[in-house]
Amino acid sequence: MESLGHFYLSPPNKSSDSHWVDNNLTNQGSEEFADLLKLIDWPSPPSSITDFSLSTNPKECRYELLSPRSIYRAGETLEVLITAKDHYGNIKSYGGDFFQAKLHSPVIKAGVTGRVTDLNNGTYLATFLLPWEGEAQVNIRLIHSSEAVSVLKDKRESHPEKVYFNGYFHFNGSTEEKECNIELPGQDVCNYNEPVSGDTWQCLKPQKMPCHSLVYHSMGGYRRVTNSLEDSLLSGSVTAQNINGAFTSIKIDPAIDSTALKRIDLHVNYQSGPLLAVDPDAGLVMRWRAHGNPLRTTKTMISDLHYEAAHLYGIGGGPQTVVVFTLWAHFTTYPVSVYIQRLSRLRRAISSLLFRSPETTVLIKSANTGYKSIYGSDWLSLQLDLLLRAMFKGMAVTILDVWDMTSCHYLPEDIHPGAPVIRNEVDLMLSYICPR
Repeated sequence: MESLGHFYLSPPNKSSDSHWVDNNLTNQGSEEFADLLKLIDWPSPPSSITDFSLSTNPKECRYELLSPRSIYRAGETLEVLITAKDHYGNIKSYGGDFFQAKLHSPVIKAGVTGRVTDLNNGTYLATFLLPWEGEAQVNIRLIHSSEAVSVLKDKRESHPEKVYFNGYFHFNGSTEEKECNIELPGQDVCNYNEPVSGDTWQCLKPQKMPCHSLVYHSMGGYRRVTNSLEDSLLSGSVTAQNINGAFTSIKIDPAIDSTALKRIDLHVNYQSGPLLAVDPDAGLVMRWRAHGNPLRTTKTMISDLHYEAAHLYGIGGGPQTVVVFTLWAHFTTYPVSVYIQRLSRLRRAISSLLFRSPETTVLIKSANTGYKSIYGSDWLSLQLDLLLRAMFKGMAVTILDVWDMTSCHYLPEDIHPGAPVIRNEVDLMLSYICPR
């Protein structure tokens, strides 16, 4: 099990006595924080763009198979060269575009993602494993141009207030509704500190009510933080668009047999919970709840929102206990330092759980694709997913990798995937809980 570092994660323009400071700062933590930032480093355009036509245009981009053959065999790899061009048809001279590549078969409804390597000169190499026999089609999409990624990166770090929340105060028969967030400007705020985990939340102070009269929480809304040029770079006409290629289909000869996945049809849409399911005959108890704020949800009682780290400190664990969690989608609008600090607290709680009950099974669901906006993009989700995997590396936990599952599926992408995807995710989860 890895040692747990501590970080000083200061947001912009914060004083040294801010509650963002981790008083247990260690050199190891600082080094890890720097390593995490290096892990998600993404190339940016050499200069700020002022002409939309100089950005990457999916209609001009092309791909071609390297060393194409008439027949491939299952288990081999396929390489595809992607060339990025601007709206004038000129090849880009720098990298940073966010492409997604998949190989899929509409006949057998199978898909696999390709690994895209940025060659930093306007070209990219997509590499695919060929896991099945029969026909397969190559599909390359430009999710965001390098110029759009630069906008996403800037707004993530400089405008965490672009998504805001509402707090509902009730006292002596009166109600007030105030804006809330992880941190708000000014001093006239109510501070809510979770004593066990150290998680924090703030709301603007109501005029005639005490801070402890906060009863409900909900999503508030979205603020526009982009100008017209930035809106153009993130518009649907240049976002998540297919690009043309010289070859679209290949034939794969058999190499190994494949087995079918069993299906479990068990998915229901709820909001933040908490929920309880009991099967006395099987001796199973399942508890589910949403993680603590920030949480984009309908109006929910504050008492029902538990910070995940604090909740884990109250679990005994053991060989009959399985803990499953996912934590990323509601953090795409915040600076990455906010997410790293949240994961750090969660990691300490899981480390404590595994120390006292090492036979506990801990499963972590990865991020999935679906978001396509300034408030939540696949690029932003991918960045958080990389951090999530890195921070739990070396621990006795299992990552349920569903990123590829959603990015190469035949269903339209959705942040809340469709039933076939959920069934596959459940199958994957159960394979670690009851493999026999």
